[in-house]
Parts: sequence; C-alpha cells; structure tokens
Amino acid sequence: MFLIYRQYLFELEITKVEEKDDVLYVHDGLYNRGDRHGADLIKEFPLELVKNDEQKRMLLAHMSCSDVVLMQELIYYLLGGKIGI
Repeated sequence: MFLIYRQYLFELEITKVEEKDDVLYVHDGLYNRGDRHGADLIKEFPLELVKNDEQKRMLLAHMSCSDVVLMQELIYYLLGGKIGI
C-alpha cells in the first residue's frame, strides 16, 4: 500500500537511474519549486527509467521518510480517526 501511495504522489525530479555492483544510483534534476504549490509538485513516476520491479520499489522508497508520517495520518483520517497522532 505504501509503494502505491508513493507512486501516485511521487515528487522527485529523477533524470537517470543506474545500477552498478548491486547499488542503485539515482540522479535528480533541478528543483525549481519557488512558484509551485500542491498538486504542481507531483510528478509522474518515471517507469521508463527503471529496468525491473526491484528498481521500482527502491526508487519509490528513496527519500520517503516524511511520507510514512503523512500516509499514517491519511489512513487514520480515512478510517475515521483523528489527525495528529
């Protein structure tokens, strides 16, 4: 469920993905977010840059620490709980 959440709310400007010696190298582009807000920050997940499902999962997990908290709050909200755990 978390990886689906990440794929639909993906915000990274990824330009290139390389795998060398079992290490995935992620190259990101320029971030010009000064005049962008909300939905403008969401990017289409770059499926064309990954070679297999393992690389896709790795890229979706890349830099996703804060998304764990946001997803947890979203789930509590959707289940009728309160936000701000």
